Amino acid sequence: AGGTPENGNELQIYSFDSTTSTLSYLDGKDFGAGDSYETWAVAWSPDGDYVAVGGENDGRLKIYYFDGSDLSDAIIDANLGASIIHSISWSPCGNYLSVSPVSPTNEHEIQIYLFNGTSIRLITSLDYGNSGSGAIDSDWSSDGNYMAVAGFNPTDGREVKIYPVSWLCSNIQAQEGSESVVDLEM
Repeated sequence: AGGTPENGNELQIYSFDSTTSTLSYLDGKDFGAGDSYETWAVAWSPDGDYVAVGGENDGRLKIYYFDGSDLSDAIIDANLGASIIHSISWSPCGNYLSVSPVSPTNEHEIQIYLFNGTSIRLITSLDYGNSGSGAIDSDWSSDGNYMAVAGFNPTDGREVKIYPVSWLCSNIQAQEGSESVVDLEM
């Protein structure tokens, strides 16, 4: 995913034949109209049934169902009120998405959404730093207990942070007092 290809399909799905080392185009979707809707982030759900795509201009998040050969129309087409979505990451169980928007409306640079197959709902947000800071990428630990976040201009000077999150099957929330538990020296 990315950019504005000549055919308008900013999201393109290919199959890979490891015997011949060739890619074969399966399907694609146009992320938005014109040059103002470029894709910046893409992530497969752990079960491979969904692909989430984030982009620029209005912080658009789209989620598509993939049946192994075709993409559905967007199940989710949401304006998250940001200028650009830099990263998207699915939780290991596939029920949650972390989204790293630039200039979010609530000043929380990591937003975690519950996905139930037909809709998303904001569950919690993590604040990476004051105005002028931003999260560039985030990812879950394989057990879902931690979230790693990297970005720029954090208030505390730590560009890479590890947030502990409590992992319950029906709920996720940032643990109190967990601004950062690991300080990584670069």
